[in-house]
Amino acid sequence: MDKPDGKPEAQDPTAQDPTAQDPTAQEPADVKIRRKSLGWSRAELAHRAGIDPRVVQLIELSQWTESGALTRVGQVLARAESGETDVHLRKVQPEAGASRFSNAQDDDVPRMTGGKIPEA
Repeated sequence: MDKPDGKPEAQDPTAQDPTAQDPTAQEPADVKIRRKSLGWSRAELAHRAGIDPRVVQLIELSQWTESGALTRVGQVLARAESGETDVHLRKVQPEAGASRFSNAQDDDVPRMTGGKIPEA
């Protein structure tokens, strides 16, 4: 849309990039870079975000779209990058009847069923 002086209106760079508006939002590929810059393993980030480590792997591979886990990871990374030293969110509890999780692990972090994931 043009301004009254006839010149085109400048586009707000944050209007099309949600990560520019929300410091906790991130591109999935950036998660690995940010995690490694903090010296964290996938397991460490997952523990701090209260999610399954395999979810972190899927986020890093751009194969996870569920916004709750993405938000949790973004919050943990943003808080740690801002200098907070002991960032831990409450663990995610699976919904009743959710078959993809198993709480049989010693550390009580909800887990997806399947094998061990390799560290990157």
